Amino acid sequence: MALFGPIGADVRHPTSAVIPAGVRVEREVSFVLSDMQEMRIALRNPDFTTALRIERAINDKFGKNIATMLGFGTVRLDIKQSGASNKYVRKH
Repeated sequence: MALFGPIGADVRHPTSAVIPAGVRVEREVSFVLSDMQEMRIALRNPDFTTALRIERAINDKFGKNIATMLGFGTVRLDIKQSGASNKYVRKH
């Protein structure tokens, strides 16, 4: 069951709304990438095999288990454990 408010806004996702003619309106959410502890990858076309391959490829690349497949459409990354926030993200 979808919950909709004014102009078709899905109240579960307050940063975006859909206008009846098919237009999507999104609001930018401010965050500091280097402060993130976790990131989730959502597959456009959910598939168990693809999610598992992504998990394995990331874990092989980092040499430790930082990626976890949460389901056939989502892979969670433990950024803090990976060291990526310090290694790959430049702080300003």
